Amino acid sequence: MRLRHRLLPYLYTPAYEAYKKDLPIVQPLYYHYPSTPDAYEAPNAYFFGSSLLVAPITEKNDGQLRMGAVNVYLPEGRWIDLFTGQVYQGGKKQKLYRTLDSIPVLLPAGGILPLDGGELRNGTENPASLRILIGAGASGSFTLYEDDGSSMSYQDGAFVTTALAAEWLSSEETLTVSIAPAEGELSLIPEKRDMTLVLCGYHSDAKTLAKVTLDGWEEVLSVEKEEKTGFLRLTVHEVPVQSGAAFHVTGLSLSKNDRNAKVFSILDRAWIEITAKEEIYRELSAAANPETFRKRLLGMDIPETLKNAIMEVL
Repeated sequence: MRLRHRLLPYLYTPAYEAYKKDLPIVQPLYYHYPSTPDAYEAPNAYFFGSSLLVAPITEKNDGQLRMGAVNVYLPEGRWIDLFTGQVYQGGKKQKLYRTLDSIPVLLPAGGILPLDGGELRNGTENPASLRILIGAGASGSFTLYEDDGSSMSYQDGAFVTTALAAEWLSSEETLTVSIAPAEGELSLIPEKRDMTLVLCGYHSDAKTLAKVTLDGWEEVLSVEKEEKTGFLRLTVHEVPVQSGAAFHVTGLSLSKNDRNAKVFSILDRAWIEITAKEEIYRELSAAANPETFRKRLLGMDIPETLKNAIMEVL
């Protein structure tokens, strides 16, 4: 329920699109990929609005692995799991393993996901704080729609739109995120908003520098790293909605999965002999590259589900 509340700014936009263009909020994969047979073989997976791919796990947990799995088609491109930070390369079917408290919710490269960034509260008033997630690896855009949430005045033009855009220049290791001035009936939204950008699937180093341009002045921001997912976060307070803002982040690269940490987590959870766990991790640590370890893993006498779960993170 907390996540649903945070999603309201995002979900309200496709709800308006559903009214205006008869486009459903939830769409099966084959709506977008009708010529791809694999898209028809993932009946439980769906696009949730324009920025999320969700793959519910409907099978019971594996007894030894203590995780559930779903086999899903991931379209071409880069995909980032919002709950785990795991990065996937699409264009193929992929078996995804998760613990009981999680399901795969994937943001594509260039995807933009605006969330309510404020304190949880009763009511659905337009938020004074936005938390905007950006998928690493491509440019993208999203137009946020808002109205009073209670009347039919939107039919007479009483609504607000805010254009959000992300431009990724890999050759320059630079990401520019633009929040355009809000347009429409501005009395419906706060005059100023706190803006938090969450850069999903990006890696920072000592050279990373973030600047925000706001009302003609420039401020250098600190970039923080979220512990569980590794996502990067930066915040600027009281951005006037009439003028918008531009964030310029340099010294970025695309993040890579921490294979050793993820394999350790899988082994730590699995109910198998400790000697088998030690052998797997020893081979992982000694392997010169993932492909070498993959070949050794396939030859081990361990449950096939455990092999598949480990290969997911390779």
